[in-house]
Amino acid sequence: MKNTYALISLLGFVCTIAHEVIGTKNHPMYSLATFISPLNKDPESHFAIGERVRFVEVGIYELELIPRISDKLATSLCAKKSEVLKRVAVTPTQPQKAFEVVHGVGPKVATRLSEYLTLD
Repeated sequence: MKNTYALISLLGFVCTIAHEVIGTKNHPMYSLATFISPLNKDPESHFAIGERVRFVEVGIYELELIPRISDKLATSLCAKKSEVLKRVAVTPTQPQKAFEVVHGVGPKVATRLSEYLTLD
C-alpha cells in the first residue's frame, strides 16, 4: 500500500513539474515526453507517449502492444528479426518494406509497424 502512495505521489510531482514548465515556457522543447522518457525506458511507455522504439529492442510482448498485431504475428516477427534487418541493409530507402519478409505482413501492416518501430 505504501508503494502505491509513493507511486501516486511521484506521478503527481512529475505532472506538476511538467505543467509548470509547459505552462510558463511555451516552448516546443518542453513537452510531457521530455519528463516521462527519462523515468521510463521500457517500450510500453514510449508507445504511450507516441515515440518509436528500435525493432532490435522489442520482444513478443511489446509487439503485441501495437494495434492489430496478434501474438502469432509478433512471434513470427521476432523469429525473423535477423532477416528483416538484413533486408533493411539491402533497401535502406524504404525500411518499412523490410517487414514484408515475414509471412502475414503486407504493405498496410508494414506501414503500421514503421509508425511504432525504427529499423536502425
